[in-house]
Amino acid sequence: MYRNFLPGIQHHVAKGRRLKQFAVIGNPVHHSLSPVLHNRVFKELGLSAHYEKIQCDNKDLPDIVRRIKTGELSGINITIPHKEAILRYLDELDQDARNIKAVNCVVKKDNKLVGYNTDCVGFMATLRENFISIPGQRFILLGAGGVARSILYTLVKNGAGAVMIVNRTPSRARELILDMEGFSCCTIMQSVSLDKIPHYLDGEVCIVNCTPVGMSPHIGQSPIPSKYLRKQHILIDTIYTPLKTQFLRDGEEVEAVTINGLELFISQALASLDLWFDAPVSERIDRLHLKSELADSLK
Repeated sequence: MYRNFLPGIQHHVAKGRRLKQFAVIGNPVHHSLSPVLHNRVFKELGLSAHYEKIQCDNKDLPDIVRRIKTGELSGINITIPHKEAILRYLDELDQDARNIKAVNCVVKKDNKLVGYNTDCVGFMATLRENFISIPGQRFILLGAGGVARSILYTLVKNGAGAVMIVNRTPSRARELILDMEGFSCCTIMQSVSLDKIPHYLDGEVCIVNCTPVGMSPHIGQSPIPSKYLRKQHILIDTIYTPLKTQFLRDGEEVEAVTINGLELFISQALASLDLWFDAPVSERIDRLHLKSELADSLK
């Protein structure tokens, strides 16, 4: 069964308006900063809304969907491992979500549940923030799950030179490549085993960790041996708890550029907010201040 990690507020009225209830669902989900971010934003903007986290298994998804349809939940974010499993329960998909075959945001529109993928927005914001260009660049993706799908889609749509995918189940990496081939005009995509990675690490390469390795209960572990890392590499972790994973610590040891997942997290979260309220709510947010507050809460 699923359980709420924050008290549910489902039928209260604030300032004359019914309180909107949002949540992030996943397993694990105890580490998520989504309630902290959204509840701070709701308070700052005076929005009558509340956000919680719900740990659930695949078998609980029908009940989560029921709660959205009945209005008990106004919208949800989805994290590991439900970004693909949720698809079967939705009425419609945004074009990007349909292409990626993974959803991290669900909105109720005209009594229909519509799925979106805002991880693309988050990843592009991370690259812009750090002055990283996609066209012609070489990337290595560690993992082939929902986050990797969003990132690979973003890379091939924007002309990455080559993307190597390392996954413990090679068939899943190959399936991901097949799904993305139709959106690529020039990107070379390959599934490679971890022991073959050294052949692709010469020169500037951007290595992106799309696995949960590095967060609880895998803190202190890295998805790639430190001996493979070099100063000319760029390391991006999609994890933001902890802010500095072992993967990034290993990168710092060789003086590589290291980037945590906080910018990606903030951008995808604010994009969800705009979808739920059907308005550019995020434009009213001081992102730098929000990022500083969230970073401080993780120290």
